[in-house]
Amino acid sequence: MISRVALDLATALIGDLGGRAAVIGGLDSTRQLEEAAGFVMRVVASGHNPRLAVPDVDPALISAAPTTTH
Repeated sequence: MISRVALDLATALIGDLGGRAAVIGGLDSTRQLEEAAGFVMRVVASGHNPRLAVPDVDPALISAAPTTTH
């Protein structure tokens, strides 16, 4: 379980950097987070904007999308 104090501190730090925090998992999700951060750092180091590397997806469109079964 994530400590509320730690979560509030991390949220404040992310906000100070101009970001928006989103709780998407606990410590068991850190491996994926580290890999995503590494990807973003490589994009930036190569002189590109990471915002252009990943499409901007409206979550409302995802939930409204039809589902298919195979």
